[in-house]
Amino acid sequence: MRILHISKKIPYPQKDGESIASTNLAKSLHTNGIEIDLASLNTNKHYTDHQTAQENLDFYSEISIIDHELKLSPALALKHLLTDSSYNIERFKSVQFSKLLKNILSKRKYDCILLETIYVLPYLELIRRLSAAVIIIRAHNVEHHIWKNKAEQETNFAKALYLDQLSKQLQEYQNKHITLCDGVITLSSVDYDWYVKRLPESDLLLSPVGIDYQEYQNYQKKDSAFSFGFIGAMDWQPNLNGINWYLKEVWLKVASYHQDLNFHIAGRNMPADFENRVSNGVINHGEVDHNLSFMSSLDVLVVPLFIASGIRVKIIEAMAMGKIVLTTSKGLQGISARHGKEVMIANSASEFIQLHKIILEDKSIAQRISEHAREFAFHHFDQNKLTQHIIAFINRKIEEKLRLS
Repeated sequence: MRILHISKKIPYPQKDGESIASTNLAKSLHTNGIEIDLASLNTNKHYTDHQTAQENLDFYSEISIIDHELKLSPALALKHLLTDSSYNIERFKSVQFSKLLKNILSKRKYDCILLETIYVLPYLELIRRLSAAVIIIRAHNVEHHIWKNKAEQETNFAKALYLDQLSKQLQEYQNKHITLCDGVITLSSVDYDWYVKRLPESDLLLSPVGIDYQEYQNYQKKDSAFSFGFIGAMDWQPNLNGINWYLKEVWLKVASYHQDLNFHIAGRNMPADFENRVSNGVINHGEVDHNLSFMSSLDVLVVPLFIASGIRVKIIEAMAMGKIVLTTSKGLQGISARHGKEVMIANSASEFIQLHKIILEDKSIAQRISEHAREFAFHHFDQNKLTQHIIAFINRKIEEKLRLS
């Protein structure tokens, strides 16, 4: 089998959930004897040096890259608002990338084309014209839910209306175009249920982000000091909102009782006001070279998300490393871990503060959750098992297409 993997960004470095999910699946497909090529946009927001990508993504047989500028234009945003088309999607359209795909598909025959996220759906019509391959899309989340949540939490009335309109346009585009794919893979059970209800004619597979068991055995905490921390892209507004809320409403109170306790923050694109934030035991590491090394230094990963869709890959990784994950119900969405068993869940400042107290005062609880978290991650998110299901799903779609042709 030969697969063309199409992505809106190069899946390297693996510093965010989408890149981790893309890389882990592609690597596992390669390990299972499948030849897989990559065609990717390389946006200014997540720019990766071409040579670096080639060297670190050697499980792909061929890698083709087109640089792409993601410009925010008020004039274009207004135009799309008036024409009722999705500006979110429009920003990922590239004439050069279309030419690249034409060239690739004219030279090579694929059994399956795997689209990573709805943002590469604008190339679906072109692919259909040039290839008889089965087209599968991996929907990392129900994208318009994030924009809907942003609109609901926005206090500026005009901006809230605008965000709500963006959400509606994105939903309309998604519902119309995703049904044109031969199959849809969702990463969380919540998203799967949503697609089943709204798009009943689509052929769906639930397959969460997978992890390599061995990779997470190599990380051991070296520092004996008990520590809390957060890692995430700081140019993603839900992360920024969540950590700002946590530091103000939760950590200030916790730090006042435990003045020797540290809270570590890491992530790319730190806002200017975070650069020198080192008070109240907060240590800002900025963008770290290796996410897993940073997480291995923590005892507790805090994920204070109140806007989310899809699945939080860093929660899965932290659990696989035996870390205590302290998060919200929203942050845990798509992961069936239980409060007090494999994770700890809080949805208000008082609940967060109380759980900090429990974690610090009873280390036996922390140890028990750590052990259960590791077991849970390896049982539910083993990449090789998940890849076998995806291969079977693709083969079934290929057989169906052959019968109909």
